[in-house]
Amino acid sequence: MIGRCFVLSQDLAIRDELDGGEWKFCEGRPQGHEQFGFCQQGTAAAFSPDSHYLLFGAPGTYNWKGLLFVTNIDSSDPDQLVYKTLDPADRLPGPAGDLALNSYLGFSIDSGKGLVHAEELSFVAGAPRANHKGAVVILRKDSASRLVPEVML
Repeated sequence: MIGRCFVLSQDLAIRDELDGGEWKFCEGRPQGHEQFGFCQQGTAAAFSPDSHYLLFGAPGTYNWKGLLFVTNIDSSDPDQLVYKTLDPADRLPGPAGDLALNSYLGFSIDSGKGLVHAEELSFVAGAPRANHKGAVVILRKDSASRLVPEVML
C-alpha cells in the first residue's frame, strides 16, 4: 500500500526515457502505520509551473498525517534534490507546523509563484482532515533541502 508514480507519454504508455527514475520514495523506509506503511504516494501529483519540479503527495504516512515530497526532475539523479516536509518530531512550533494525526496532508497539491513572496515558488498542500475541519498549508523550500510551512489556512 505504499504507492508508486509514473510519468506517461501522450498516448499513456510507460516509456523509460520519460519516466525519469524510480519515484518510489516510500519503498525501503520503515513500514507500519506510524511511518511509511500506508504511504499512498501518488494520491496527488503535480508539476511546478516551470516543469522543474515534480510534487508527490503521500497522505498515508505517519499515521495519516501525510507528507509532501518535491523532486527536481531536471537532475540526472532526482534523489539528489528531494525536498520533503519536516518529520513530525522536527516540525516548527505554532499553528503553521501543527497538523493533527489523520490530517491527510498531501491529499491535494500544487505550486505557484507569488503566493507569499513575489517571484518565490511556494508549494501548496491540502490536509482535508486537519483539526476536524481541514486546512491548506503553504510551504517554501529552505536552504537545508526541506519544505517549511509558512502559512496554514
